[in-house]
Amino acid sequence: MEVEEEDHYTILGLPSGDEGANLGIKEIEKAYKFKLRTFHLENNPNPNDPLTKSTLQKLQSAYNILKNISSRKAFDDLIRAKLDRHRRENLFESKRRKMMSDLEKRERAAYRAREEEEMAVKKFREEIERIRDLDGEKMGELGQDLMEENVGNCGGLDKERVLKVSWERDGEDYSPERLKDLFGRFGHVEDVVNRRGSKKRKNSLLIMASKSAAAAAVASTQSMCGELSNPILVLPLQPISTHSSSASLGKYAVSDTPNPTNFVGAGYRDYEDSVFKKLQKLYSPPAAMVSQSPEVFEINRMLPPPMRRFQSREELLEHVRNFAKAQGYMITIKRSEKEKRVILGCDRGGTYRSRSSSNHRQRKICSRLINCPFKVEGTRKIDGSWILKVKNGEHNHEALEGISGHPFSRRFSKEEVLQIKEMIAAGIQPRQMVTTLRNTNPNLAVVSSDVYNIKKKIRLENLSGRTPIQALLDELARGGFQYNLKYDGEGRLTHLFFAHPNSIAMSKSYSNVFVMDCTCKTNKYKMTLLDVVGVTSFNTSFYSCFALLGKEEEEDYMWALEMLDAMLGSDSRPAVIMSNRELSLMRAIHVVFSGSVNLLCIWHIEKSIWSNCKPHFKVGGNWDGFLSSWSALINSSTEVAYYEAWQGFQAEFREKVGALNYIATALLPFKELFVKAWTENHLHFGNRVTSNVQGAHSKLKKYVRLSTSDLNLVKNKICLAIENQLQKIQTQLSAEKTQVPHKFCIPFFDELVGHVSFFALRQLFKQYRLATCNPTLSICMNQFTRTMGLPCAHKMRCRMGENDVLHLTDIHSQWRIDIRMFNNIDAGANSVQEDQMREMEMPVFHNLDVQYPSGRSPRSKNLKTTSTPQDPSAFENAEKIRKCGLCKGIGHNSRTCLQKTVATVSMSHFSSFISIDDGSAMDMQNLNDSF
Repeated sequence: MEVEEEDHYTILGLPSGDEGANLGIKEIEKAYKFKLRTFHLENNPNPNDPLTKSTLQKLQSAYNILKNISSRKAFDDLIRAKLDRHRRENLFESKRRKMMSDLEKRERAAYRAREEEEMAVKKFREEIERIRDLDGEKMGELGQDLMEENVGNCGGLDKERVLKVSWERDGEDYSPERLKDLFGRFGHVEDVVNRRGSKKRKNSLLIMASKSAAAAAVASTQSMCGELSNPILVLPLQPISTHSSSASLGKYAVSDTPNPTNFVGAGYRDYEDSVFKKLQKLYSPPAAMVSQSPEVFEINRMLPPPMRRFQSREELLEHVRNFAKAQGYMITIKRSEKEKRVILGCDRGGTYRSRSSSNHRQRKICSRLINCPFKVEGTRKIDGSWILKVKNGEHNHEALEGISGHPFSRRFSKEEVLQIKEMIAAGIQPRQMVTTLRNTNPNLAVVSSDVYNIKKKIRLENLSGRTPIQALLDELARGGFQYNLKYDGEGRLTHLFFAHPNSIAMSKSYSNVFVMDCTCKTNKYKMTLLDVVGVTSFNTSFYSCFALLGKEEEEDYMWALEMLDAMLGSDSRPAVIMSNRELSLMRAIHVVFSGSVNLLCIWHIEKSIWSNCKPHFKVGGNWDGFLSSWSALINSSTEVAYYEAWQGFQAEFREKVGALNYIATALLPFKELFVKAWTENHLHFGNRVTSNVQGAHSKLKKYVRLSTSDLNLVKNKICLAIENQLQKIQTQLSAEKTQVPHKFCIPFFDELVGHVSFFALRQLFKQYRLATCNPTLSICMNQFTRTMGLPCAHKMRCRMGENDVLHLTDIHSQWRIDIRMFNNIDAGANSVQEDQMREMEMPVFHNLDVQYPSGRSPRSKNLKTTSTPQDPSAFENAEKIRKCGLCKGIGHNSRTCLQKTVATVSMSHFSSFISIDDGSAMDMQNLNDSF
């Protein structure tokens, strides 16, 4: 530890830290030699001095450590760590000093606030005494007259029963009869004495029959003034000694803490308003003076909102909420009567009520309710205005600096809810919704869970009390869909077929080739989705129709294909249907579309070869040669070439009996459906794989995103994908009608440009280049024309020899863009079908059973149960190459790896030279790991 505490750079007279770490070996040697010269015999007369020997040892140790690369790096790291620690300590110390300084400032500010409060209260009470004495002198002359007139008052007039009432001259005037009528509700009024008043105000003296009546009149001043057009100011002539008056009644009541809300309702003027403003400022200190200490908290309790009139209920709610929010509280509606009254309270008011019985599992929830007593009431008057009254202005909890923890503070406005609805319809994710909303309103305090809650609320509103299945059928009937369904004896949906109106129009326009395949993980009922995809003039795909099936059996496929046949009609039968080698689907196609050709996907066939034939090839076998020979076999151009290739294939791989048996029994019986010698006789427009439908699956699942959606939500996402797809096709159609590629501006294509898609023009241009650049063409087998519906290079050369050009009659209608009208051609069929569905006796549909995955529990952390990607196929598992965990090599594992054996031997050999008594072996291992 002694070496670690010393700075070896300083011992050699070199700079330390980052500057020392950049020094070279020569500079270190130079400094070491310079230090040794100072201890030479000529310079050091006492070489045997112990201090000199100790210094020489330190120089030697420092030089040995710094000249070694590894030890120097370790020492530099140590120095750097020490410097970082010192910087952190200095930074922490500066922050601590700043925090202490800020705390002292806040304490001084709080102390000054208390002093100012005490001074204000003292001045206010002195002013009260002055006005009281002044009123007492004026009442001296009047008191004798009043005593003479009031015979029953033999003992003199009690000033506690006398009230001073004043009002503005510009407003409504109050006669003695009117005042008696107003104050008669609090008790008998013995007499009313009018006074001269001032230029702005009039006043009178009211003599009540008892002190309790006077106290009740003062206490109810605010509620009474709310009913008058010209507010009345009521003051007791002498402090009322009852308990109620000292609590909260009136300006002259004796109280330790004045109540500013009474001043607002009373409508003070002139000097009295200035006194109230000072108190209001005192009781609403600026944010900088707010302290979390218990001493200052009592001053910072929320003031109740001022009692005033509002033009509408919304204005009242907004005022109260903004008033409370500015002070760190949140107000909610506790009870409401439409157009009559509304009771508001703190969102922490009330107590938690458990809604779960003892037999059920207790939810892990929290409660913010602590029975806060704060309560205000808004009442609607006859003229339509609203009066705010404070029932209880106290809170039993502290205010919060950040109110985002209150759920009500994270509510969305009406405009934000409409914006969320639009984003939901666009398929935007909740976290992106939060970002969009916060860009519009930077002060928005919502989180993703709030968006999920509002999404659920909007979804329930859209359902309107219906089940998702019922809502789905209603939307299909009203939206012009062509659909049909099947259900079991218990009223549970088992089959559902539907086609979007736009898809129906495109399917009838492009009815030559369809690609179909099933996909899973789209809904929580685990129903398989059969996706039928068509091919456009641009060689792109479009969604034709969908079928949700409970099983993947021949009867299920036949039902779905019969619905497709009914949708297309007798005039739009497909020529080619592409599918995978799924026997149930192939048999259903053969039955329903007997006039169509069912071709198989060569890509999936190749992957089945991977799954079933690769296990017969060991590491280092001729697997690549096997695949190349198979590719040549299925691409045979003629039947004769195919049989010759098959014979050669059997001879070359005769040792792989298992692989050959699989091919001969499982694949070759369907050779007419995927071998080029037979498929090139059909008009498939270049579609020999089902990649179109696979891409459609992938795009669709990007819209659905979750495998736990209900059928109604899945349908909505599918409709969104179809509408976006149609817009893209219409845009491309319009663009290709107006744009002309430069390389196609040749006289030979004059009749085609603007009438044929770019994809077809590119295919024709390739044939044109062959016809013009290649002097010798192979024998024409007419395969290009039969499969693509376009003239080949041989036909083009003949036209050139006749000085003729290509005509639109030479192009198949699949590639024409000038005859496309994407409208719902048979729109009336939907209304007829809707009437038929109404006439059918529809069962009451129950929710389907949610299907959970088998195996581990869905709560397992390592199991993703909501993802839409498919599980790995057999060929994907076959393609996986197991590698060694140590050397990443192939053909062995970490237990038999040679690298592990060599490392074990070298480590045992190295450890024999190290003593482990002092822990040096462990230090050396750590040092090796660090470098």
